Amino acid sequence: MPPHSSIFRITLVGLVSLALAMGIGRFAFTPLLPMMREDGLVSITDGGLLASVHFLGYWLGAVLAVKIPYAPRTTLRVSLLAIGVGTLGMGVTDDFTVWLILRWLSGVCSAWTLVLVSNYYIRHLAEKGGAEYQGVLNSPARIEVAKESGQAADTINSTNVIKMRSRCWGYNRSIWLANHDTFEQIAVLALAVGTGGSTSLYQPSNREESPDFLAGRPMFYSEHCSTLGSAGDLILANWGEYLEGTYQPFTGASSVHVRFVTHESVLKFWIRNDGAPWWRSALTPANGTATLSPIVTLAART
Repeated sequence: MPPHSSIFRITLVGLVSLALAMGIGRFAFTPLLPMMREDGLVSITDGGLLASVHFLGYWLGAVLAVKIPYAPRTTLRVSLLAIGVGTLGMGVTDDFTVWLILRWLSGVCSAWTLVLVSNYYIRHLAEKGGAEYQGVLNSPARIEVAKESGQAADTINSTNVIKMRSRCWGYNRSIWLANHDTFEQIAVLALAVGTGGSTSLYQPSNREESPDFLAGRPMFYSEHCSTLGSAGDLILANWGEYLEGTYQPFTGASSVHVRFVTHESVLKFWIRNDGAPWWRSALTPANGTATLSPIVTLAART
């Protein structure tokens, strides 16, 4: 996930663009119409023509938006500039024909702005992770345990596991996550005991539908973890320190427009959740220098 300032800038640009396009380009004319009538500048018929031309421009802009040959960012800037010029232009001339042209232009550019923000900026925000749950690998509190000196590429050894265990806050509530590629490495991990003896760090499950255990905690394999040797192939996480909540409850809506030509109504239901680790940094204990965190990963071994 990018820094919060980056997400904020993306969101701010989208909000301001919509405010200019819809608030000024489309609706600023509405509260001015009664005053324009009182001053004798327009009649009810003239007002209707201005509104109709504007809606025609809005419709054309929405239909033709997919055919714009220029970069979205360039088109957005030009559209916002045209909306500003068009709105100001109505205040410097009394020519009704010019007004019709300016209202049409504002309609086209307002539609372009709406389409561009709805697609380009929301997609850009989603690609940055701003519209998704924040994963533990992007947490500012994550601790990354370095590989051992001379450790071979694409390996996991018992010292890696012990050091990860030592840096985990709330280990009694944590679980291990790993890519399936790591199994052959993890399954044979052991600690030396005495002279020539050893004890296994890995305990396969002896019950159906129960997880294996690594260093006393449940072990789960996931294809979404990084492949063997990459940072994130082995994760130790205390999910009790991850916040998850509903910010929009179960909601429903219906529309007769989506499938109007087939005489059908469309129903839509949704619920919106979000989640992120709530620790903003690793914890430095009162006694000791090694920081602790509910999220610990192993550095890349390449």
